[in-house]
Amino acid sequence: MTIAQQITATMKRISTTASEGPATDLAAQYDMLSEMMVEAGRLDEAVTALLAAKAHSSHDKIEHYHSRSMQLMEKIEEPDGILPEHRSYVAQGPRYSQYPAFVRIETMASCNAACIFCPYPKMERKGTRMSDALVEKVLADLTDIPSDHQFGISFHHMSEPLIDKRFPKYVGWVDTHLPNAHVLVNTNGSTLNAANIDFLLAARNIHEINISFNDHRAEDYEFAMKLPFGRTVANLDMLHERLEQGASKKVVVRRVGDGTEADAEFVEFCKARWPRFTAVAKAVKDFLGQIDVGPGGEPIKAMAYAEVPISGCHQWYQMTITSQGEVAICCFDGKADWVIGNVSDKHVLEVYNSDEMKIFRDRSITRLEAPEPCRSCTIFWGGRKMNPAMFVPG
Repeated sequence: MTIAQQITATMKRISTTASEGPATDLAAQYDMLSEMMVEAGRLDEAVTALLAAKAHSSHDKIEHYHSRSMQLMEKIEEPDGILPEHRSYVAQGPRYSQYPAFVRIETMASCNAACIFCPYPKMERKGTRMSDALVEKVLADLTDIPSDHQFGISFHHMSEPLIDKRFPKYVGWVDTHLPNAHVLVNTNGSTLNAANIDFLLAARNIHEINISFNDHRAEDYEFAMKLPFGRTVANLDMLHERLEQGASKKVVVRRVGDGTEADAEFVEFCKARWPRFTAVAKAVKDFLGQIDVGPGGEPIKAMAYAEVPISGCHQWYQMTITSQGEVAICCFDGKADWVIGNVSDKHVLEVYNSDEMKIFRDRSITRLEAPEPCRSCTIFWGGRKMNPAMFVPG
């Protein structure tokens, strides 16, 4: 059996052990996995396995695992893979054990785009609208979060938020009643007319505007997003001009990357045309198997990670509420195939602190131990570099 096969078998054994109930030998299994990762030259993952072993170990073994993980970390020149992802996740635990880090409220399941790399075009709830009463109920629930707990809110999920005419009202409500919350806006940019730009720049609680631009080449853009390229570019030019004139707001233009040279070319194009924007390209995600192709129409399996990352997930500290009040397992559950509660008849915090959610953040050290779909999820949340061995050959 090759070392890669041994790693796969050990990861499966950890998942099986965890699924069978309280286990006493998970520390030993993670320890074994760490040694295999060292042999394979995957030091980032070797350290995360040791950190998981430490979390499961008896008191007298904690220092042993801590010392070994520190020794390995000294050998990592640039810890830019799964290690910082897992350490960031662990650090969030105490802060978000009772109250969420981020809440997405899908006020309308409507989008004017039809991106081929998004579940939206095939969603059953497409076009549905969350009632005013339910939106107001959700927001009122969030006022029970302590005023010293900072968290984020967005008014979208599988949607274009600026289509909903109620959007300014809800942002204003948050500003008045939830001063401890900041608003994140994700838009495809095609709706950024002068009035919308004025509002976004003036709203003091909107901390960041993310624009899903995706391609700097007109033909490729229109193929992937089914929107007019020229209109979106003109809108972004207008927004950038406002920043040049002195408006202050963080704006990020994003690309769903395919791993080709076009990723870097996109970033360079955006930096040259809109220097006041931040430009990023991150690997395409498969939305828990809910999409078939990437941004260029290529099979999504050719760009997916081959293994489940040895890490927890930031999504376990977040809530994604659909237009029908259902709480999806995470933001990549676009179709809400994995519902863990409904805020229509329960308090938002009751759902967040339910056994269905706490089993992830309180009783799962890594995804290998979590229930499905997380146990099989290969999405690397941070989008940073991972070991090449974790990619499926294209």
